[in-house]
Amino acid sequence: MSSAGPTRIRQLNRRAVLSHIRYEGAQSRSALGPALSLSPAAVSSVVNDLLEEKLLCESESTKKDGRKGRPISLLELNADAAYALGIVLRPTKTETELGLAWVDYTGKATAIPDVPVSKHQDIDTLIRCIKAAIEKLEKEVPDAKRIFGVTIAIPGVIEGDTIPMAPKLPCIEGGEFIERLQEVIEYPLSFHNDVNLAAMSELHQQPRLRDLSFAYLYLYTGVGSGLSIEGKILNGWAGEIGQLHVNRNIPNTTSFEHSLTTDGCLADLLESLGHPRQALDELAKYIDQRDPQTLAVIDLYCEHICDAINVLNSVLALDEVLIDFRSDKLFQRLRPRLEVLLQASRRPPVISTPVMGNEATLNGAALSALTEALEVIETN
Repeated sequence: MSSAGPTRIRQLNRRAVLSHIRYEGAQSRSALGPALSLSPAAVSSVVNDLLEEKLLCESESTKKDGRKGRPISLLELNADAAYALGIVLRPTKTETELGLAWVDYTGKATAIPDVPVSKHQDIDTLIRCIKAAIEKLEKEVPDAKRIFGVTIAIPGVIEGDTIPMAPKLPCIEGGEFIERLQEVIEYPLSFHNDVNLAAMSELHQQPRLRDLSFAYLYLYTGVGSGLSIEGKILNGWAGEIGQLHVNRNIPNTTSFEHSLTTDGCLADLLESLGHPRQALDELAKYIDQRDPQTLAVIDLYCEHICDAINVLNSVLALDEVLIDFRSDKLFQRLRPRLEVLLQASRRPPVISTPVMGNEATLNGAALSALTEALEVIETN
């Protein structure tokens, strides 16, 4: 046996201490041993190394020793130990913007203003804007030398180093976009589906979801879903319901993307009522006034949502569906109708909303970049 055995064990102990504090919060030295089945000597040795390397720091808060009544110092992650960046591609029918955020070593994300892409469907312009966006984020991060990775949230399917489908941004389909970005960006890059990243963000924010099967249903200018089974996000084509056509009442409807996008029937209704197409909040008052035209469109829209949920539920037996909708005010009117319609299902899931709202994907992208860099950060 070489010294690789003890070295590996020490690395695992380091990761265990850091992971425990990451998920359980600030901890005392005396609590780490029983929690991780480590001896006091092992805890002391590992903690001293992590403090010296500035991955851990002494917390300003303390807690009382129940037996002696004296304060006990706590250990917490050092927020400045490492940083990671997240970028979200946000296309609509007419424009594309980049959502930007950076995250510190504790997982706290900070968003900065979106960046518009001057040419909506031009791959050269998009790559140039992403490079400029990273440079902008570097100026926001307290120490750019400690940036360990970047995650790009893609509005489409990722397979290895290719993007086989991106309906709202077809210029990135294929392998050229990823290949060219990897050539011009110096940081480790990863690419993930945008709705999957939103689901990952909710797992981070709501630990209760780790024991459930849930779907994150995204209803904006695009339509998609992220799926999680007991804390594990399903990748690839899982959840890509946008191109499916399942509706018992309107057989000619092309897809869920066509029937559920907020750029579609809801925008058409707003236009017919004399409002801007994106002003979804305005529909709430028409629902409250029981306007027949509005109620007819809303009822059919709710049926489409329930059809999408039933498709997912029939395969995964969902405990919960988190619906990320473009207008909170309008969704408050949709939710009771959805719950009534779903009662016809054999096992209706609970309907809820994401705690991160429309920042879930951006938060998830930055967290993903940090998570993928943790082994390098914590063992190097």
